Amino acid sequence: MGTPKMERSAVMGFTIYDLRLANVRLIVGCLLVASMMVLVEARAAETEKDEGQSHVVVVVGAAGERKYGEMFGSWAMRVKEAAKKAEAKFTLIGINESGKQSDLDRLKDVLSKADAKSTHDLWLVLIGHGTWSSRAAKFNMRGPDLSANQLDDWLEPLERPLAIINCSSCSAPFLKKLMAPNRVIVSATKSGNETTFAQFGDYFTSGLAGEGADLDKDEQVSLLELFLTASKNVYAFYEQKGELATEHALLEDNGDGLGSRAEWFRGVRSTKKPSGGGEVDGHRAHQIHLLRSEFEKKLSPELRAERDRLEMSLIRHRNRKDRLKEDLYYTQLGSILIKISRIYAQAEEKLQPKPAPKPKNAVEDEKKAPAPKAKTSSKKVAPQKASKPQPGTKAEETSPAPKPDKPDSKRAPKPKKRLD
Repeated sequence: MGTPKMERSAVMGFTIYDLRLANVRLIVGCLLVASMMVLVEARAAETEKDEGQSHVVVVVGAAGERKYGEMFGSWAMRVKEAAKKAEAKFTLIGINESGKQSDLDRLKDVLSKADAKSTHDLWLVLIGHGTWSSRAAKFNMRGPDLSANQLDDWLEPLERPLAIINCSSCSAPFLKKLMAPNRVIVSATKSGNETTFAQFGDYFTSGLAGEGADLDKDEQVSLLELFLTASKNVYAFYEQKGELATEHALLEDNGDGLGSRAEWFRGVRSTKKPSGGGEVDGHRAHQIHLLRSEFEKKLSPELRAERDRLEMSLIRHRNRKDRLKEDLYYTQLGSILIKISRIYAQAEEKLQPKPAPKPKNAVEDEKKAPAPKAKTSSKKVAPQKASKPQPGTKAEETSPAPKPDKPDSKRAPKPKKRLD
């Protein structure tokens, strides 16, 4: 034991050391927590990326009544099943979500984190009710509603192919506002004045599930075919009820903002040209598929994008036929067709079955085995004997004597010697 002064100094020294050690441990712990949070946020950001696949976003709006809620939910599940078959990323907004973030803010967040420059399609399907006034058209959501102006601002950074399908009433103003290159817009109505509940979403999602929408029988259903099939079934729905149709869907993909009705098509080709002389709607929509055929899957996203670009240039070239000289028209036409055929040839090569690899032991045995010898006949051929010259004749030296005929079985008797 030391003096009281020495004991107090020792106690104070240990206390200060312990406090410093505790502070160091606290700082290290905070740094570890911060690094883990950064890692978690980075992984969350990675999961929001499309990861080299198509992305399907379904937004279910405010139902208002229970029957509409059940109806909208079943439509959304059809889209989910189709996305699953297509191995596409799927995001559902508006059903059974909890948290402080509104449906509107969540949609904005999803679109802001999407891969802007991806070559894969992004599908945005709006299922619900819509409203329209002289100032703006809106899609009704739980909480704040979505306006066409807001959606246009959020989609502007995205350069990837976009397919926007608004299945609500009063949806036509969205079509005119959202038109842009590399976008296909579908609205359930032809104007904002068609305010009655729209049946279009029911038939559109049924076709997406693969129910008789393959019009050109190429084993895949394009967005154009979905639009045409759904529109035809909507017309049949009202005709069966003996009522006038209160909804007329439009498709826009040529950038003029006017849209085209389904009755303007024969098969998958439009029979009505725009008044301004531009391209008809439907060509770009016919290139977009969620569920692709086995042949189409063999094309890489880059090859598919190049094929689509060449097909659109082919359509524009055919529209200029009357303004070009015949030789020039067919020369350029052949050049485009050759480039397209090369792309399809690459896909055909991938479809050819590859031979099964030989076992390793069999390959080594083949290398060790001696080369096979040429086959020779086992039957020996006896050498031919030259025939003796007959008495009174001279044998020819220049050519061998012919083979003698087979002698008779009885030989002639030898002549007897003359005895003098």
